[in-house]
Amino acid sequence: GKGILSTTDLETNLSLIARMSAHVLNARGGVLRLVDDETGALSIKAMYGVTIGEVDAASRAGAQEIAEMVASRGEPILVNDAEVHAGQEGALGGRKNLVCVPLAKGDRVVGTLTVFDRISLESLGSEGFGNDDVRFLTVLGSQAAIAIENAKLFDHLISSQDRIRELHKHLLRSERLAALGELSSQVAHEIRNPLTAIGGFARSIERKMAQDDPDREHVEIIIKETDRLERILTEQLAFAKLSPPEFTAGDINQVIRESISLLSERIAAKDARLEVDLQSDIEDVRMDPDKMKQVLINLIQNAADNLSEGGRLSVSSSSKNRTAEVRVANDGPPIPEPMLERIFVPFATTKSGGSGLGLPIAYEIIYEHGGTIDVKSEFGSETVFLITLPLIVGGERRRGPVDRRSMMRDRRRRGRIP
Repeated sequence: GKGILSTTDLETNLSLIARMSAHVLNARGGVLRLVDDETGALSIKAMYGVTIGEVDAASRAGAQEIAEMVASRGEPILVNDAEVHAGQEGALGGRKNLVCVPLAKGDRVVGTLTVFDRISLESLGSEGFGNDDVRFLTVLGSQAAIAIENAKLFDHLISSQDRIRELHKHLLRSERLAALGELSSQVAHEIRNPLTAIGGFARSIERKMAQDDPDREHVEIIIKETDRLERILTEQLAFAKLSPPEFTAGDINQVIRESISLLSERIAAKDARLEVDLQSDIEDVRMDPDKMKQVLINLIQNAADNLSEGGRLSVSSSSKNRTAEVRVANDGPPIPEPMLERIFVPFATTKSGGSGLGLPIAYEIIYEHGGTIDVKSEFGSETVFLITLPLIVGGERRRGPVDRRSMMRDRRRRGRIP
């Protein structure tokens, strides 16, 4: 009992319980099963002294049914040679006997513990398990249930702490983005009018100049750079004034197809191999289709720009754990490690002429949809962007990693940040 209660690691604890119960009862092996908290199914989580093949054979002979009966009744079962039905002994692998007890905490059964094949000890005159063994294993099972629940609570506590750290990290990021958004908006408004005037006068001068005028090249540079600055200012204003999403139940695959269609010429210009794999039976996603299209266009465009001539670009969708996953990958050069850590930070970019706002905007949009966006890029491997969004299942939206917008962003939109 001291050994079982001394560790908070669930996997270690389960293996220890299976091993110790077999050792103490001088048995060949033990199998521990747990009840799934969501489905209620009973499945093997730890084994000692037995192989997967032997467990499968035993399950076909009724060992799984015995465990399920123990879990449903909350009472132990002892099987000896005389109690094995005809035709089952071989399937049980010549098993002499078996004890299965519930792992119960109060009235709630969290699993079962099965110990099998008592090793005969002539000096003790023991030929199989007895009632004393059942009583001992029942007490051990009660302590094991407490240890398992404690380990689960500890895992939940660790997960909660990780979640708190993640939320704190996002809050700090939101505060920085809020201040940056306000500053960007003010600066963009101050610069835009004179910049528009510069570009307009430059175009007017260009129209009046002769084709062979030596200063024409300089004016064209002014126009080109003015256009680039105007695009950056437009993106800054878009970032500073991100409007709340207008949610509807939508088909994420349709949004993906429309985004790819808009960029088909850009992809073709790179002579790229485009691979599209969309799961057909994905449930609807609660989303703003226009904003989601903005995210996907940005990711697919970045992926296409990163490709070498004849490279591969893949876009896929799937559903997992009541979430939709969208994967955008390319086999171009990897993102440098320092940039990878700052990929969603405003103005961080490796693209010539890029504003560094596309991915931060995408991050904010996905965040407000209750989803996540992650990136992985390693040398010799693909660069992968993975979007996860909550599905609408049974008329209700699954709670996503983020279920509401940042209070700081709401305050900023209402003009309450000094």
